[in-house]
Amino acid sequence: MLSGCPGADKIKNPVPVYKNCPQCGWEVEVWSDEFYTKCPKCGEIVLGDNPPSSVEWCQHARECLGSRKYNRLMEEKKVYDRLIQKETEVEE
Repeated sequence: MLSGCPGADKIKNPVPVYKNCPQCGWEVEVWSDEFYTKCPKCGEIVLGDNPPSSVEWCQHARECLGSRKYNRLMEEKKVYDRLIQKETEVEE
């Protein structure tokens, strides 16, 4: 495993961030290694504040994070991008 990458710290050692659900206002825990989570009260998608973007471009990301976590993050990123695109379309 590679060490010393500051961009991967919150992915390797996730911390919770608390956000209010945009639908029902319930306080939802979104971890720093998640792009989004579902509200446990109403099921609405709650987006994370700081998606782990270095995963996308760092050539060592798979090795640094491990294949399992890397693959999960890349799949979440695809969904996150679609959600952001939908939000942007609604705002326009």
